[in-house]
Amino acid sequence: MSGVLLRKWLQQTEGRYISDIPFLFSLFFIILAFGKFMDLFYYLIYFHYNNTLFMIILKIRFILMWLNMIPLFLKTFEVWLFSLSLKDRHILSKKIKTTKLSLNNYLQTTKYKVITLIVTFEILITLLVPNIETISYLIVLAIPSFLLVSWLFYKAYQLKRLHKVNTLMLSIGFLIYSISTITRILWQLIFGRTVLYIFISEISDVMIFAIIFYGLLNRH
Repeated sequence: MSGVLLRKWLQQTEGRYISDIPFLFSLFFIILAFGKFMDLFYYLIYFHYNNTLFMIILKIRFILMWLNMIPLFLKTFEVWLFSLSLKDRHILSKKIKTTKLSLNNYLQTTKYKVITLIVTFEILITLLVPNIETISYLIVLAIPSFLLVSWLFYKAYQLKRLHKVNTLMLSIGFLIYSISTITRILWQLIFGRTVLYIFISEISDVMIFAIIFYGLLNRH
């Protein structure tokens, strides 16, 4: 997937930028591949693990997950901030001059600040988790992020932005992934981390990312 998107980016005739969706999602799938490798190692040692090693592996895996949010946020947050720039907003009767976001430099600065704040918070929480029993539930932090990405792609669909990809399909893909994550958490709480759980999780991931990949290769 990453190779196909990277080739698509390199074949662009109108110029190439690291903020282009093919490049960002190529980066997303590369980091995802590293994460899946960590998952495989994690599954192999799950039933006979050393506590310290297991804790380190899980923390690295979650940090990779938070870093993998950055390519998703870079483009979708731009859509969100653009929508805010269309008119000033009011919060508790206080006027917020969001129209300043129509200035590209201000929009980009705000975008990077928000992304840095979110990812730094998630990484700090991961590093501060004290034990194995707690760290497994860090996945809950990812759900709002994936739901936000789903909503922002739907917002892009409504605003007719990011027209080079199928934003509606991407929105559906990340929504399904959010629901899948919630389902997996409930499954693990009720039945534990069984071989069937691992098999279903990985198969569902393949299907969901196939939907997302389709959305990246096809326009509306």
